[in-house]
Amino acid sequence: VIPAEIELQFLKYMLTDRMSKFLIPTNIREKLLLLMEDITPPNLDEHYETLKPVNNNTTDEKLIEILHNFWLALCKGKIVYYENLANNGTLYKGEVIPIRIEYDAAINHYGLIAWEENDKRAIKMNAANVKQITLLDKNVPADIKKLFYNYLKQNCCDFTLKIEKKNNAVERCFTLFASYDKEATYDEDTETYTLKINYYRFDYKMVLEYVLSLGSAATVIAPNKMRNDIIEKIKAAQNIYAK
Repeated sequence: VIPAEIELQFLKYMLTDRMSKFLIPTNIREKLLLLMEDITPPNLDEHYETLKPVNNNTTDEKLIEILHNFWLALCKGKIVYYENLANNGTLYKGEVIPIRIEYDAAINHYGLIAWEENDKRAIKMNAANVKQITLLDKNVPADIKKLFYNYLKQNCCDFTLKIEKKNNAVERCFTLFASYDKEATYDEDTETYTLKINYYRFDYKMVLEYVLSLGSAATVIAPNKMRNDIIEKIKAAQNIYAK
């Protein structure tokens, strides 16, 4: 395949971007850069900026290491040992099967999705909270993708959200849930949007954070469990502020 000039420019940008280091081994990157000395990469920094840092609990180099090891395991079909420090301070560790890496540009968030063979369930980790990813000399079972996609089908949920046109909430809502399947309707009388949004169970905590970030402009209509969880989180925050 003969790449176009613009493809070469973008490739060089990716090769020189520090957060893309994990995708290509160092020796291959260096060889490609030598072959592309005459190519000028686009200055994309003139067109966008990162509004939110990845996480204060990690460094870029540590994050790149975690992403690289997880990506390498994906490419080689290997099981990994992981240690993940959740936001509540609980340390989770064990052996898991890497499934995919997700990136959410809206909040600059890298998510690692893995399969726990013992519990037959998928988990999603914030890459910035992961302390260790180590490749093991254990091959991923051949039927793992089938198990994972069956799990997704069985664990797809939805919730209904009403958004008022204030505090830029409508734009923020559609940005936050851009990657989620959804249906939206607009009520001209009340000037509100109602969205039915689909998500997977392992995304539940992230979905709650998204909804809370929309503030008073957002109201969860259904299900009741999500409504109650939102209420409990607001009460907990009020208690902290009261103290």
